[in-house]
Amino acid sequence: MLRFFRKWLYRRLHETYEKFLEIEKRKQFESAKLRGLVKVGGYTYGTPSIISFPGDKNEVTIGSYCSIADGVTIFVGGNHRVDWITTFPIRLMFELVKEPDEGVVASKGDVIIGSDVWIGNGATILSGVEIGSGAVIGARAVVSKSVPPYAIVVGNPGRVVKKRFSESQIERLLEISWWDWPPEMIAANAGILCSGDIERFCGLYSNQG
Repeated sequence: MLRFFRKWLYRRLHETYEKFLEIEKRKQFESAKLRGLVKVGGYTYGTPSIISFPGDKNEVTIGSYCSIADGVTIFVGGNHRVDWITTFPIRLMFELVKEPDEGVVASKGDVIIGSDVWIGNGATILSGVEIGSGAVIGARAVVSKSVPPYAIVVGNPGRVVKKRFSESQIERLLEISWWDWPPEMIAANAGILCSGDIERFCGLYSNQG
């Protein structure tokens, strides 16, 4: 009986802690949006962890209709100088600078994520990366370089393993940019959007994008 109670108590404590972490992550994400650090398009869901450090001035922009799984982390900065004798931020820690970013390259730039991007569980995206619309980032991938539209990226370091469609099809899809349509138009076209009939879709809308 005692063993059962211990298991039950451990499970409840774990669930409570997980809920606490999720609440804190959502608060941090909403705070980042309020501070202008993060901009998110319509209908995008998921709550990535946005990691920023003193002196980071870059932003994260996420397009519309993106699917972001649990455990996704986006680094706005935090890079250390590997070309210096030490990677430790001595000047910052010893308060030898007036501004946190003085003399330190803390970020490689903004993170820009297009629309209709699917980011898998536990993926990490580093600063300065641009992910094209329609791309897929595999679970636990570490993305340190920009990703072309409609590419599938896996692994650490992240690498493109294939494109979802042909180059001509991708060009037409980007021309159409269905994610910019009014919601009612998207809803009306849900049948074809949720199908593999890309040629018919492009034939219908490639001159109306």
